[in-house]
Amino acid sequence: MARVESDTDLLSTLVAVFKADRPSMMAEIEEALLAGDAVALADTAHTMKGALSVFGVEPARSIADRLEAAGRAKRLDTAGYLYEDLGRAIVVAEEGL
Repeated sequence: MARVESDTDLLSTLVAVFKADRPSMMAEIEEALLAGDAVALADTAHTMKGALSVFGVEPARSIADRLEAAGRAKRLDTAGYLYEDLGRAIVVAEEGL
């Protein structure tokens, strides 16, 4: 709540936008993985990390950060596992939003 200065309307709007955008962000991450596109993976994971940072949800934000780092390091072998972990962490995070 501190990030939105206790503005519950703003928080509700941000949650709605995140929930609407999350499927396409996850699809973009998956597409980057399938295409072996480390740059696109890093960029999309960075966007996801930023979105998750707004809500301060851990470990989802941390996993997105590690996924971004894997993309930047061209470590697509570990990125697949992180993608799965991120999906599970986001489900948990959304339950708390």
